[in-house]
Amino acid sequence: MAHRIWIYTKENHPKKFDSTFTWDKNDVLLVQINDSKYKGYRLIPKKLQVVNEGTVQIVVALEKEAGNEQQFPRRFMEVEKNVLANKKFVVVTENGENVKLN
Repeated sequence: MAHRIWIYTKENHPKKFDSTFTWDKNDVLLVQINDSKYKGYRLIPKKLQVVNEGTVQIVVALEKEAGNEQQFPRRFMEVEKNVLANKKFVVVTENGENVKLN
């Protein structure tokens, strides 16, 4: 599996995040890239773009992160409530490289 994406809402999120995010105003997108070539990198979101009614493209930068060589890159992002509901996601790097699904 190349990456995983979760959308957390006020009604559906792990209890440990109850006070971490502003659930009344936002949903939370969690992106994790599970491709071993990106272990030790930091994921930096650059852009979320609605490509069409059913698809969102997530553009990311991936930077080497010292001391984190065994970790897969992941990032939480607060997004406007309900904007990403029922969407499929495509993740690409800034240079246009697709991060493959499964």
